Amino acid sequence: MLQKLFVRASQEMHDRENMSAIVAEFDEVQDQLESAFEKIAGSVGTYSVQAGSSIQSQIDAAVADGFGVGNPCLINIEPGTYTENLTLYAGIHLASMIRQKSYATVVSGTIGFSAASAGAAAANMVLLTGISVSADGSAPTFLFSGTHPQIVRFYNGEINAGGGGQPPLSMTNTGSGSTFIMDNSNLNVGAGAANAAAVAAGKLSIARGQANSNAAGNVALLSTGGEFEVSNSAVVGGVTLAAGTSLFLYVLINSSLTPVFAGAGNLMAGSVSVAGGGSGIAGGITQIPLVEIDT
Repeated sequence: MLQKLFVRASQEMHDRENMSAIVAEFDEVQDQLESAFEKIAGSVGTYSVQAGSSIQSQIDAAVADGFGVGNPCLINIEPGTYTENLTLYAGIHLASMIRQKSYATVVSGTIGFSAASAGAAAANMVLLTGISVSADGSAPTFLFSGTHPQIVRFYNGEINAGGGGQPPLSMTNTGSGSTFIMDNSNLNVGAGAANAAAVAAGKLSIARGQANSNAAGNVALLSTGGEFEVSNSAVVGGVTLAAGTSLFLYVLINSSLTPVFAGAGNLMAGSVSVAGGGSGIAGGITQIPLVEIDT
């Protein structure tokens, strides 16, 4: 039975226009990504990867040809399974030739991204769409690391980890403004006990997706120094907030942990439902007044 989290209203978020702006920001993510891919596809730097060949070899070729920060390119990938580990570079973007959430393009291996140069996070950005990534869980499937500001936008895909105990996504990048954005994408733990995402620094934003720790008794979203921004999504497992303020809007949580929310962070919540255990957080919970938006 769903148990709603009724928490104290916040004066800071009582303004209806502020709330509308937050909701609209999530809704605009898809349009922003589609626009970005259209612009990149029209650039001179467009590469293709055929099934059975190597994605990394095309990434390296693009870097050798001078593409990257300030001179982006797009690598189109045919459907198929690519068994290799990938190292990403800012400005070198990856897209399945099937852009939708079909999981037809699979990377069987790990992915790492650490921006090589300082600058604004928006400049050190990588876009990925339509890609499924899977590894055995002996190491994080996707490692978002380094010290320079950076952004990953992961769209229409999934990041999976096996039973090795490591999360699908590990975020340790300490650059100012570093953010990992997942839209219409899932984080999945296939077996055992592991976090769906372990965030030591930066912000993880999930919209229209799922964070699945494989069991309601596991912690799905673990913060030891970072923040979460989750909207219109499902979480299987608990949430630990260790720093800053995290935002949850229209989120369904299935957890047997008590409390479901734990840690010293602060939670701002609107329309959050919990199936299973109780709820509570040391840093306090603030309810966001929700508004109806006419369309």
